[in-house]
Amino acid sequence: MTSSAVQTTPPPGRRDSSTSCSHAPPPGSHGLGPEGAGPESELSQFHQPPPIPSLAPVVYKHSRGGHQVRPVYHPFPQSAIKDLCKAHKDYGRESPYFRGLLRSDLNVAAVTPADLRQLFSCLMNSTEFQLWESAWRRLLSDALPSLLVDPETAVDKEGNALTLDHLMGEGRWTAPVDQANIIPPKALDIVRDHAITAFFGMAPDGPITSYSKIFQEQEESFTAFVERLTRAVELQIQDVSARRGILREMAFNNANSPCRTAILSLPLDPPPTLAEMLRICQIKVPLLQASETQQQRKTPKVAAATTQPTAGPTPQRRPYVPNRQHCYLCGDVGHWATQCQLKKDFDHFKNKKGGGGGEGQASQMDNQKN
Repeated sequence: MTSSAVQTTPPPGRRDSSTSCSHAPPPGSHGLGPEGAGPESELSQFHQPPPIPSLAPVVYKHSRGGHQVRPVYHPFPQSAIKDLCKAHKDYGRESPYFRGLLRSDLNVAAVTPADLRQLFSCLMNSTEFQLWESAWRRLLSDALPSLLVDPETAVDKEGNALTLDHLMGEGRWTAPVDQANIIPPKALDIVRDHAITAFFGMAPDGPITSYSKIFQEQEESFTAFVERLTRAVELQIQDVSARRGILREMAFNNANSPCRTAILSLPLDPPPTLAEMLRICQIKVPLLQASETQQQRKTPKVAAATTQPTAGPTPQRRPYVPNRQHCYLCGDVGHWATQCQLKKDFDHFKNKKGGGGGEGQASQMDNQKN
């Protein structure tokens, strides 16, 4: 299904009624009146409902009668791809700037699977692209059952049941124009979201720290800490629906003391959301840190007054000098006479010589006579 030729310039004397968004081609290329239309057709166009704001590369426009909406496909702008590649090279995949720019460019556009393949092939090498495509296919395969029970995505524009080939842009639906005309718009949005999830779910080079071991530094803002934690949870938790609860719990458990104090000031029933945590930390933590800083400044002044050093040089402790005097029993150095090994024999000899009566006194008298 292709669109008919469109008028490139508004007729003389009337204002161009077409509208487009930032990524769409110039407004003049989307005029409503076909070439060669007569005055009656021009007059009827004044009473048509305003066109739906266009989103490149797929633009949804009202039909001539205003009762149907038909898609008009335009390739994804090369300028947007160039800007994304430059941001990816300069800042890296993990930078908040690149991540925000990629989400912004893709969220304002109803892109096709072919456009997504072209974009991400420019952001990765061939091996990384294969890993991304495999992860993308797995996510879409898991999402297909829920799409088949949704009235808005169960069948395509031709009445055929939605298949994985639709979502991946394979088989009969490899042409970008067919993808834009046949695949339901809501299904295209899901295809885009899972492509982004698969891209950011690719593990970076180097070791990966478990999200449970990521703690907020003392001087780190709560916003920066949550950003690091979010990236780790995205890499390690495949269930998208479970990420929010895990992130909220870990953000509180691993926050530093000032942020945890601020979060505890919120009502706990129901539990605070992550957005409420971010807001209360942004408001209260600077006040808590300022109060703590003032208290720390006062404490050292008191300590300095009570521990004022004395004037003059600080006395130094003399080093230990071992005993160099000679023992009067053995003549050696390094010990006193009371610690000498000969002291026991000396005491025994002394007591024996000075004892009373008996052989001791007789020997003393004999010695005096001689």
